[in-house]
Amino acid sequence: MSCNSHQGIDSYDLSRPHSPNTVIIQTSPCRTKFCTQELQNRFIGIPAKIISAQAALQLGQDSLITLEVNVDSSALSETLNWLMQQNSVKFASPDFIYQTQKDDSGERTGTGFGQGNTSHLDSIHWQPMQAPHEDDQSMIIAVTDDGFDLDHIDLASAFFKNAGESGLDENGQDRSSNGVDDDNNGYIDDHSGWDFTGQEDNDPRPNEGDYHGTHIAGIIAASSNGIGAEGIAPGVKVLPIRFSGDGVWSSLRVARSYHYALKMGASIISSSYSIDQFVGDPVYRLILDHLHQEGVLVFNSAGNNMILNPARQAFEQLILVGNSYSKLSRRDEINQNSNYGVGIDIYAPGDVYSTLPNDRYGVRTGTSMATPVAAASAALIWQENPQWNRDQVIEQLFSTADSIAEQNPERLRYLGNGRVNLSRALEESGELAQISLLTEQVSQEHGELLISVKGLLNKNQINNKHFFIIDENGKSHDFNWLRKYHVGSNMLAIGLNGLEPGSYKLVIAKNLRTANNEIISKKTQRFSFNVIASSIELLGVYGIRSAKKIISNNETLALQIKANVDENLEIVKVEATFKDLITSSRTKLKGTVSREFHRLLAKFTSSSFSLVAGQYELESLKLIDDLERSFSINLQGLHPTKFEILARGDQGFAKTPILNVSLPKVWPSDRTMSAVSYTHLRAHETDS
Repeated sequence: MSCNSHQGIDSYDLSRPHSPNTVIIQTSPCRTKFCTQELQNRFIGIPAKIISAQAALQLGQDSLITLEVNVDSSALSETLNWLMQQNSVKFASPDFIYQTQKDDSGERTGTGFGQGNTSHLDSIHWQPMQAPHEDDQSMIIAVTDDGFDLDHIDLASAFFKNAGESGLDENGQDRSSNGVDDDNNGYIDDHSGWDFTGQEDNDPRPNEGDYHGTHIAGIIAASSNGIGAEGIAPGVKVLPIRFSGDGVWSSLRVARSYHYALKMGASIISSSYSIDQFVGDPVYRLILDHLHQEGVLVFNSAGNNMILNPARQAFEQLILVGNSYSKLSRRDEINQNSNYGVGIDIYAPGDVYSTLPNDRYGVRTGTSMATPVAAASAALIWQENPQWNRDQVIEQLFSTADSIAEQNPERLRYLGNGRVNLSRALEESGELAQISLLTEQVSQEHGELLISVKGLLNKNQINNKHFFIIDENGKSHDFNWLRKYHVGSNMLAIGLNGLEPGSYKLVIAKNLRTANNEIISKKTQRFSFNVIASSIELLGVYGIRSAKKIISNNETLALQIKANVDENLEIVKVEATFKDLITSSRTKLKGTVSREFHRLLAKFTSSSFSLVAGQYELESLKLIDDLERSFSINLQGLHPTKFEILARGDQGFAKTPILNVSLPKVWPSDRTMSAVSYTHLRAHETDS
């Protein structure tokens, strides 16, 4: 969210769990130590009593301040709206509350001190270097997780030590335990990271049974001492930040954890938790924007729910990491549990032997484990090239990754930049960035031209001086950029501003460069595309008939759609509206779609649909493809598709119904549909 754009309260879903008496605002910082009184005076007329105010984060010239207000939940919306009307307030939000969700999908545990399996290192073509001397300036990776065994035999030299809280103070007391904020960073005695859970303190060790953070720290920086596990980057320092482990999570806690990493000098943050739930949370987006502006590189797990296009791919300010197998028999196949999609940026091996608390070792599997593999690889690239910025580091990581297309022929659309190859990243120049069209047919309805980018472009050249739209007569047409270009963007989206149906070209200047200033093409690139009147033409659907079926309300409702859909158009989701024929009430449901020959099978499982017993008809239908484009099917005037739902446990002919829907033809049968070409589509677009 832009600091200058006030976001209305309608943008917040107050039905989501949130603290009922906490409001987070972005405003100028308090000028005195009596912040509560100052803001009470500043916000005279607020429809709530300010009980306390406390600065949480310093964001440039502004602060994030938490207000504890005396207001019942029904008046919270009014309070937020009032705050957003104040010129001094740039941002206001509730503090949303979440359940923490780690992104590892299973485990195979081993113990003992023998040399563990290193197949994940073989997979990325890497053998760890010896750790640099202790007086060397090492790269810092902040890991936000459930706690860290600071005393593990293989991690003794891996963790960051805060020089400002080390040694003796002027009174001869140990700075790490003298109860004084010696480095004046707002955290007392934070000599080895911080625990943001509970009452907060300087001990980020885990609760009994929590292993996640310790395992990830070892993947990054376990010593190459021949004792147990081997870290990818033994010389890199892990800043331990405990932000989970007590079962409570909130917008502000995560934001403060990330901001602490920035304050302590971390160039990279590795986080292996589900952030799908943060989509729509303005506080989380604000801290991501701030980190991105500060040049910090954030890695996050893609998730382990076997989901195409997880919600978290909406966050393009960070890098999403998918999980590929490292064992030789299945090397570079995408793990069957890994999320995947057009927004996943890169893959890394996710079955890894690493450290566990109490000097133990074992294998854990998931995108949680793949994420620190990618993060540690980026750290070594940066350490090798300290003059580079964040974007140059990622360009090198992306451009030297290995293709995994051969191992994943059914997921060619979703392979990102490939699988990390650390040896290439440190020793070779990468391949030049590549651009291709994702949508060669664009409807006036959508008006959105999607462009795939493999690699990372110079963000300063994503403008109307390097990209042009011309028609078949050579006339140039205005367009606008629909989204900002970030380090985790793998698509450009251009708004075509109501172009008339016809043939056009996207023209890209030949001096377009990568983030590492390499010209990607020696000649001007031109890509042809057509604008068509209606998006429904891409479906090629025809005819209609219906069948009345009966279903129990604990069964699966399936919708079988007969459609001549081109094989390159991937319909993956469905939204439908069902009308109750007795009460005339309407219910909107969402489901998934799979392809079965010339039919699409849409399913609404019992866990996701909320239709009570009664008689219904299908009133509206919307199909959504893997690029998040929607195709609205108008069923008005057609013979209705009806069905009946029995109450749970009722006897009768209840069975899972298939509602056969054939939709009206949109062109003569002898017309050849111009297929959407995905020939050059790379895997990319919002866990362990």
